[in-house]
Amino acid sequence: MVLKLIGLGSQYFYSGWNVFDCVVVVGTDIGLVLNVTTSGSSISTATTVVRAFRIMRIVRLIRSQENIKMILEAVVNIIPSITNFITLLFLMIFIFAALGMSLFGLTVHGEFITDKQNFADIWTAIIFLLRCATGEDWNKVMHEYTVSVDSGRCIDDQDFHVLRNNKMVT
Repeated sequence: MVLKLIGLGSQYFYSGWNVFDCVVVVGTDIGLVLNVTTSGSSISTATTVVRAFRIMRIVRLIRSQENIKMILEAVVNIIPSITNFITLLFLMIFIFAALGMSLFGLTVHGEFITDKQNFADIWTAIIFLLRCATGEDWNKVMHEYTVSVDSGRCIDDQDFHVLRNNKMVT
């Protein structure tokens, strides 16, 4: 990096790959310096994070593969085009999270419905729906939500029984 920087001067930073190389090299060097100077202290966790820059060296290999480089450039070019889709997807997840809070917000926690995986508040519900959307144990969660009030797992809501007796809810 240093030789290339000396050879190209300020033109070195015109290429995104050169900037990436600079960040990887500087990050790795900082990690090595911190590792040597702070062995055994509380900053050792910070050095572990900085060592992650070493993993980014693999990305440098992509430069030599033209096909992979073309795919990455295509992905970067379509990012502005898919923002509308991502916004619509987030809106749908938000609506279903609000609906889940309304329907399942008072469910007693069990094996798969826990403090971190439930419909108690909007952010937990959104993350819970994203988890279920990936297919991770969604059927077990579904079965856990299909319990009755008589089993003692659901909180008895008086308004629900009034609506159910008036045949508004089936």
